[in-house]
Amino acid sequence: MKPQRIRCLVNKWTAFWAFCVLLLGDSSWAAELNLLFIGDQGHHQPARRFQELASPLAERGIELQYTEDMADLNPKKLASFDGIILYANIDRIEDAQAKALLEYVAGGKGFVPLHCATYCWRN
Repeated sequence: MKPQRIRCLVNKWTAFWAFCVLLLGDSSWAAELNLLFIGDQGHHQPARRFQELASPLAERGIELQYTEDMADLNPKKLASFDGIILYANIDRIEDAQAKALLEYVAGGKGFVPLHCATYCWRN
């Protein structure tokens, strides 16, 4: 395996586990959060990861809502969330969806792309 590929894999997994440690560790710092978890039907099994994270995070005041519907990337829907977790391999994002996401993040909301999300929205 090429060194670049190894570094890329290490960085992806490091980011994923750092995210989990931060959220599942000491929760005394955590505020009430409502996060949209975007997944797909891919081999990374986002729905299963969602189920593994939802309960422990809820105990810490962090609510997750799962979707596989890219139509949820619109200003009205996003307004009810503090952040977005992306764990999917969705190949396309429409212009209106990209605009909604960029404005959402520019407005101070969170965006956490995990692992396979680096392969999303290649258009």
